[in-house]
This record gives sequence, structure tokens and C-alpha cells, in this order.
Amino acid sequence: VEVIIAAQELSIKLVVIDDKLARDFADAMLLKTIGIIGILVIAKKLGKIDEIKKHLDKLINNGYWISKTLYLDVIKRGR
Repeated sequence: VEVIIAAQELSIKLVVIDDKLARDFADAMLLKTIGIIGILVIAKKLGKIDEIKKHLDKLINNGYWISKTLYLDVIKRGR
């Protein structure tokens, strides 16, 4: 919530949020959202990282939850 309030106060239109409820709230406040997976996809497209899978695996190994469907879709798109 603090990120959303700060974004509005600073007239920032894009916020980095992974939590589903917070993303829904940000959307309701007319803010665009991106999560860590979206950042990884952009980093791959820009050539900043060589592959997405190893970063997703590291996130998962550190307690980040991602559905199997999304995991496979992101890896497929990231090739």
C-alpha cells in the first residue's frame, strides 16, 4: 500500500508489485503494475540476462511461488 500511495504522491504511473491484492488495488488506482517475472522478461528481451529459467528457479528455491503454467509459459516466451 505504501508503494501505491507514494506513486500517487510522486505522480509515478508504473509500480513494481508482486502481491495479487496489491496489484488489483494499484490497478483500481489507475497505476500500471509489473512484477518480478515481468522484469525478468524485459531483461531477457533487452539482453541484460541470458536466460529466464535460472532466475525463476532461484526465486522458487528462495520461497517465491509461481504456478507451473506461468513458469512454463514464461520460459517458453523467454527463448
